[in-house]
Amino acid sequence: MQKSKKVTIAIIVAIITIVIIATVVVSAQKKQATSNIQKNVIKIGAILPMTGPSAIWGESIKQGMDLAQEDLSHDKIDIQLFYEDSQGKADQGITAYNKLNEIDNVDVFISALTNVSMPLIPLANKNQKTLIMTAVGVKNATQESRYVYRFFADDKVHALTHFKYKLNNFNYKSLGLLYVNSEYGQSVSQLIKDKAIESGIKIIAEESFMQNSTDYKTQLTKITANTPDAIIIIATSPVEIINSIKQAREMNIKSDIFEASFLLSMESTRTQLGNSANGAYTLAFPFTLGKAGSDFNHKFLNKYNKEAIFPAAYGYDMVKIISEAAKSAANGNITEAMQNISSYDSTNGTVTIDSNHNIIPKAFSVKIVDGQLVPVE
Repeated sequence: MQKSKKVTIAIIVAIITIVIIATVVVSAQKKQATSNIQKNVIKIGAILPMTGPSAIWGESIKQGMDLAQEDLSHDKIDIQLFYEDSQGKADQGITAYNKLNEIDNVDVFISALTNVSMPLIPLANKNQKTLIMTAVGVKNATQESRYVYRFFADDKVHALTHFKYKLNNFNYKSLGLLYVNSEYGQSVSQLIKDKAIESGIKIIAEESFMQNSTDYKTQLTKITANTPDAIIIIATSPVEIINSIKQAREMNIKSDIFEASFLLSMESTRTQLGNSANGAYTLAFPFTLGKAGSDFNHKFLNKYNKEAIFPAAYGYDMVKIISEAAKSAANGNITEAMQNISSYDSTNGTVTIDSNHNIIPKAFSVKIVDGQLVPVE
């Protein structure tokens, strides 16, 4: 009995010791982060897909971030950028976060892609450091955290924009759904189904595919057996949208094709599709359509000798909004400073930050005509 009591006491002491150590570590990291900002040094850690099927996102976001760093250096604002490659994988994203937090001790995190970013939210809460996510389209992504922001279109923008501009106004009676089997794909497809019911449009077939699949003929065959007026494709990477549309054209499918994401708004994606892209509908941000961000695009063209695509604009804006928060951070507390920003003049025009920390620019439904984006009127 006495021995058992001693063991119990030892276990309790060990647990208390672990809790104290963990608290001290988090406190020390927060203190160091505050010290960085008070010294006008902002350390930003970015977890991006630098390799893999979504590498175009990572490369482009990094270029935008690097340009923002260069801009801010002219104003004597010291931004230090630390990059880690997620490869578009959740486990690699977690490893990258821990490295940036424990070794590089960054003040703020930036991440891209839904499947990489969502597992980072508990870590942001635990470490009490701001995380800004982009290319994250799932429902309620930021609702449960005071530290997490989404700077991108949410599930409503992805699912409902084509209804607003096209599907509700041009006598569509039936739809087929082809969506990536992921949290993002399921979230957007459910909203589409709900909106279709509300609009009196029948969903007569729905099929899913695994992320980064290359063969869609089986799913397309099943969908077109019911001859829908239109097929909505929900994809996460260029390889998915390119192969699905290319195979639909090879199968001589007559249904109109809508992409419920922004991949076809990138010229490189349309170029790879060639003539197969023509006639398809996609989503586009104001920056992509030349409605905003001309100053940024001019700077980008001068630095990289090419036109910017929208992920670069988001990379630029995320660094700039972090610097804005840092300027007004009382005692170096960037989390509180972020919460005091209600609007921001972005490369996509003025955007507001809602109570759930969503920063969502406007989006348009566009048709691809001769390789160019033509807004649906």
